[in-house]
Amino acid sequence: MNCADINCELLVKLIQLKKSSERKFGSIESLSKTRNSIVDNRDLSKEADINKQID
Repeated sequence: MNCADINCELLVKLIQLKKSSERKFGSIESLSKTRNSIVDNRDLSKEADINKQID
């Protein structure tokens, strides 16, 4: 087996892994959006807590 064959096999396995993880967890884009909305919500709740303390 030469390097090209090994690289091809690794690429196929990587693509399969990516597809299976997307089926299990969702796409990278949707995970990123979910993460960003969680961070935004945390920031908003911190801001609300600060505003309550000021009042």
